[in-house]
Amino acid sequence: MACCLLSVAMLAAGAVGLIASRVDAWNQADKEAHNLALTLDRDIRRTLNNYDETIQGVGRLFMQPGLDKIPEPFRQAALFDRASAIEYQNRVVISDATGKVIAHQGMDTLPTLAMNIADREYFTFHKTHPQDRLFISQAIKSRIEDNLWVLALSRSLPSPDGHFLGVVVIGLRLNYLQETFSKLLLGRDGVIVLTRTDGWILARSPYNVHNINRSVAGSEIFSHFGKANVGEYVGSSRTDGIRRLYVYRHIGNYPLIISVGVALNDIYAAWWKRTILIGGVLLAFSAATMVLCLLFRGELLRRIAAEENMADTAAELAIMASTDALTGLGNRRSWEAQLGKAWKRAARDQRSLAVLMIDADHFKLYNDRYGHQEGDDVLRMIAKTVVQHLRRPDDFAARYGGEEIAVILPGADAEGAERIADNIRQAIYALGLPHDGSVAGRVSVSIGVAASTPTATNTPARLMRLADDALYDAKQRGRNGVTLAGGTTAWPIGVI
Repeated sequence: MACCLLSVAMLAAGAVGLIASRVDAWNQADKEAHNLALTLDRDIRRTLNNYDETIQGVGRLFMQPGLDKIPEPFRQAALFDRASAIEYQNRVVISDATGKVIAHQGMDTLPTLAMNIADREYFTFHKTHPQDRLFISQAIKSRIEDNLWVLALSRSLPSPDGHFLGVVVIGLRLNYLQETFSKLLLGRDGVIVLTRTDGWILARSPYNVHNINRSVAGSEIFSHFGKANVGEYVGSSRTDGIRRLYVYRHIGNYPLIISVGVALNDIYAAWWKRTILIGGVLLAFSAATMVLCLLFRGELLRRIAAEENMADTAAELAIMASTDALTGLGNRRSWEAQLGKAWKRAARDQRSLAVLMIDADHFKLYNDRYGHQEGDDVLRMIAKTVVQHLRRPDDFAARYGGEEIAVILPGADAEGAERIADNIRQAIYALGLPHDGSVAGRVSVSIGVAASTPTATNTPARLMRLADDALYDAKQRGRNGVTLAGGTTAWPIGVI
């Protein structure tokens, strides 16, 4: 009976671990999809802002009195100089109220161009909506450059009395979006789609020309995109039937939606491999355990097994009792034991002993703004950075409490300890972890340093007080600095 219970317990523990791992895989994919959607949102919005500013600038210049009196080369330069600097643009075109092209970028290279754009979607829109408003068209083929797909961004020519005078339009090459999307890795079946808010697909990766100007307005997935500016939805694509996690964002005030779709199969691909491996091992191990229990169920072997289990448990408890679960450093209890041992060795050898007190700056503000989970991640990264700078076998670091980390440096004098402390401070600052609540704008630490050679009147407690006072002094001086007890202060340039 005990053998069966042990096997079931192992399988249950393995199942719990695998379920937790599955949740972690989902959360990681969800986080990465949100970050990717945000990055694309910002990139596309910045591009559209540049294009819109160019359109408005061309429109204002074109309506300036006397512009038609300027010689053509200078007129072209005045109108289209700024547009020439924009990447991925096709050409700027200006039409009158009938749709006839009356000016366009590159007239010096295409002087015979005769074109009317009255049939274009954007012209019709502006003619019926004469107010000054940016319009983004469906994907269209350029009439200036063969086989080039563009998005037409347009505005009406500015009119003091509100009458329709014509349009200014600039083409954004569709390959800009396709190239941007294709560089991003989303797994084998991941997709990125840019649509208008009316459901027309403007760009999609993986690229398929048949998806251009296809409407998904009636699809179940797209119907959820209008419920909030930012959100997510799990559904099956009408295009390929693949079930995905879709994360979407409305792009600023533009009538566009960017969506990132990660296939559920891709999210769980690695998890399934791990599950098969671990599940097989657990099943084999459980079966072996049952066989061994049945073969060696005698009283003597049960006692030996019990003793071994007790020894293992004692070892694990000993480790747990001396280790901080969050950072993996020593805990307060092990710190006090290590400090006592280091002090005795330093007194015996008459060597210097240094202590660092490290405290994360404005950590409560960080937790309040970013959440305790992110705060825990920051503490782990700080602890890891501290350990990377402890090079000698006897150096020891422990989580002293909250966001404080204490370090013992046997044999280090004041100058050496201060140098190590400042290296740690610089390395943590160089991580570049954002912290809006800090003057520095990123995560930083303050460090107090104290060093002493044990004497009859000295005690470890006094050394700790000196380091703690130095830490307090570092905080008072503006944080992100190192203060040596009774000595110097190291501060980064520009941080007070």
